[in-house]
Amino acid sequence: ILNESAIKAAVRNLVLTNNYERPFHSDIGAPLRRMLFELPTPLTKSMIERTITDLINTYEPRVVLTQVQVTYSHDTYEVYVRIEYKIVNTSTQQTVEVTLERTR
Repeated sequence: ILNESAIKAAVRNLVLTNNYERPFHSDIGAPLRRMLFELPTPLTKSMIERTITDLINTYEPRVVLTQVQVTYSHDTYEVYVRIEYKIVNTSTQQTVEVTLERTR
């Protein structure tokens, strides 16, 4: 259970990390906050899903991604991300839900 919690926290931190936010590891992260200011179109949704998929597949070798689902809240201008994955060498299915908000 400790391992599962650590992996869940790592996936969440990876999604919430911007490029150039980690010293000496500028390639880790994604420009998701910048995408939050785009119009909520199917293309933007697809771009966010693809960015998260590439990010996790590249930087989290302990998981096999099964699904990334993005939904918009038009009232609060938030983006809800649901990430489903399996831990490598186990049959354990995990879900991480992250809310991305616009910040000034």
